[in-house]
Amino acid sequence: MTFGYPVGLGDGASFARFDVSAGALRRFGGWKHGQVVRDDRSGEELAVVGVKREACTREERLWLQPLGSGGREAVSIRAGDVGHLSSVYREGSRTVLKHVELQQAAEEAFAAAEDSDGEDLLLCAQCRLPLSTQTYPDEGGRPLHAECVVQSSLRQARRDERRAELQEAARKRELRRRFGIGWCADKCAAGMGTGMVGVALRGSSMRRVAVSDPVASVCPEYLSAALRARLEEGCEPTFSLDPSPVGPGADGAGREEGSMQVKRFAPAWLRGTSAGEVLFQADYHLKELSMGECRQPVVGMRSCLEYADEECAEGAWRAREWFVVRGAEVWTSDEGLLIPRVRMGVEAREQLLGPGGLEDKTVTSPAHPLVRYAREFTDNFELIAERRSVFHHLRELAKAAVLAKFLLEAGAQVEEIHRPPIGLERRPGWRGGPRRATAARRCRSCGTSGRPAPRGSARGTAGWCRRAAPGGAGCAACLAGCTSAWTAASVNLPAVDHHPPNPDPLEQ
Repeated sequence: MTFGYPVGLGDGASFARFDVSAGALRRFGGWKHGQVVRDDRSGEELAVVGVKREACTREERLWLQPLGSGGREAVSIRAGDVGHLSSVYREGSRTVLKHVELQQAAEEAFAAAEDSDGEDLLLCAQCRLPLSTQTYPDEGGRPLHAECVVQSSLRQARRDERRAELQEAARKRELRRRFGIGWCADKCAAGMGTGMVGVALRGSSMRRVAVSDPVASVCPEYLSAALRARLEEGCEPTFSLDPSPVGPGADGAGREEGSMQVKRFAPAWLRGTSAGEVLFQADYHLKELSMGECRQPVVGMRSCLEYADEECAEGAWRAREWFVVRGAEVWTSDEGLLIPRVRMGVEAREQLLGPGGLEDKTVTSPAHPLVRYAREFTDNFELIAERRSVFHHLRELAKAAVLAKFLLEAGAQVEEIHRPPIGLERRPGWRGGPRRATAARRCRSCGTSGRPAPRGSARGTAGWCRRAAPGGAGCAACLAGCTSAWTAASVNLPAVDHHPPNPDPLEQ
């Protein structure tokens, strides 16, 4: 039974192990470990530590801890001097011996330790093994082996790298919060999750119907945005994240070219809508995945940087990637239900820095890292859309855009689909979006030329035109009047003057 305790005084103390068994202590007067004794010659009180051989003489001695020293350093006495020790009793007692509790020392706290022969050995501060004559100090001056110095440097490098990673992660979290980056349930369209809705068409008359199959469903909010983009701009909703020109940052300091990105929506009123948010978040998350910033959604997928390392590509390269609709069709059931189907993909092109900025390269190699990632992403798009919600919503928006184009080309009465769903009401303070120019021909809804129908019998109780002249064309003002309340209730589009004059920069 051993007890670790320091031997020596001050900084020169070394670690030693003492025998505290009853048999060893019996040879030195039968004292017990921790018992307080008094030296009759000096009157000093000491606590019994244990028995250990003295290094020089190899003589077994009793070691004691002076109680008045204030530190922890055991001193020894010879077997012949044990007779000068006497027991100390507790205060106020003549029968109960006084004991103290000695705290065992840790070997790691000492630069030297005694071996089984009682000789002091200098120990490595890291592995706690004996050192030779050749030692290497660490940052604190403690002696180390040469191998331990290398391991200590590697551990310090890992700690510094981990600290830098945590700081970079905190900086990115702050930037994501500042610029609204990251998809969450709060950014989903209002019609998602409240019941699936489909569109049925009979001739030019169309209506919304409840469906049970998600293949035939369409998000009313996305469809409204797609119809509005088609009616007002003649295009689908699009988005692009482009490099911003060089200029001073928010703190007045300059920034490098390409360090910031600018969000560009077409049409511009997509900013702030659920459809515009889907386009932005999907595009940004695609770039995060391709650069390896996030875990890949499919096991085995590699980022474009991993492809570049595989090919040992040297030098810097520039490229861009974007979502495309590779195939689109609209099926019709026997009941007239429209079922839009799209096949999504990703394309990539290498870019060069030209006189006018970044320009697409004439020919991009199929082995380019970003092209290879885009091809792999396209092959797994359906699985990725099931695992990442933002890509699922992007596909739903593409279905709505395809359906909107089909409805307008089929001559359907789109005002019927623009009626607000049950439970959605007009938002107070809504002033409507940008209206189209007045049509020159006669309106088929209100019967006037370029003016909305007056209130009364020409409008229903909810405020939408009820009359429709066969073969006539609805005037733009009447159509905007019919669709503005739907848009305000479901899409929550901001008014024209609420749009910021310039797109806000986004740090990539």
